[in-house]
Amino acid sequence: MRTVVGIDWSGAAVAQERPSLKIWVAVVQAGILLRLFPTSRNGAREALQEMASETSDLIIGFDFAFGYPAWYAREHLLVNSARELWRLARADRALLAATPGDPRRSIPVGSWPFWRAGTPRPTGNPEIWRECDRHLRAQHDVHSLSSVFQFVGASQVGPATLAGMATLADLADDGFAIWPFDAPATGQPLVAEVWPRLAARDVVKSDPAARLRWVDSALHKPNAAAGSVIPNPDHRALILASDDAFDAVAAALWLDSLPAVANHSVWPRLAELPAAAQLEGWVLGVDRPA
Repeated sequence: MRTVVGIDWSGAAVAQERPSLKIWVAVVQAGILLRLFPTSRNGAREALQEMASETSDLIIGFDFAFGYPAWYAREHLLVNSARELWRLARADRALLAATPGDPRRSIPVGSWPFWRAGTPRPTGNPEIWRECDRHLRAQHDVHSLSSVFQFVGASQVGPATLAGMATLADLADDGFAIWPFDAPATGQPLVAEVWPRLAARDVVKSDPAARLRWVDSALHKPNAAAGSVIPNPDHRALILASDDAFDAVAAALWLDSLPAVANHSVWPRLAELPAAAQLEGWVLGVDRPA
């Protein structure tokens, strides 16, 4: 049976070694939430390795960016492939707690165009969004997206992107396929970038009851066997308590409902996406530009 996993990621340094309430893993089969738990980044990798050993049909959705804007990767990091970029991020993983300007860093997150507390957001004409992000903003009228260069504020995604790309390097070494860089193949665990708000755009995430109503909605009932989408009352309590747990659940249920997840042949191939996706990646479910 196909297993679908949604992971709400974190860039916090503490999330590397021990369970953090900022990293959540949701596991869905046949439209039903079977597992929901917090873990560390190491724990998430181990859990995915275990699941990959137990099933030949495993799909994982992560909610961090799989790359930087292509111009920055090529001109400033001197890389020509996503895997090179991920390996640079992995080299920096031991330096997560170091000062941003540490000269040992492969990715200089303490200098332009990254911005942190006390430093200004880039001005002029540096494109601080990936092509997919720009298309998402235009297509869905979403203007609250944060740039991968942002390392300050409640909406920052920079640390999660950096830590996430390091984990992609690990998973690629473990034999996981990373979409869209790898074509889906039967029997190989597949990782994709997702944006949970695509699944639950109208939910007021700060409202626990609204989060639970969305999960209980009829939207998912056709994909579930008879009974509740959330048969475990403990999972319902976790969704009520944490919007991060909700994001993991939303990503997993949404992924499970996608036609591409049920049929490898309809996953968009890298050649079908804009050229920038070769370095930047692409969010599953975002329509390609005409």
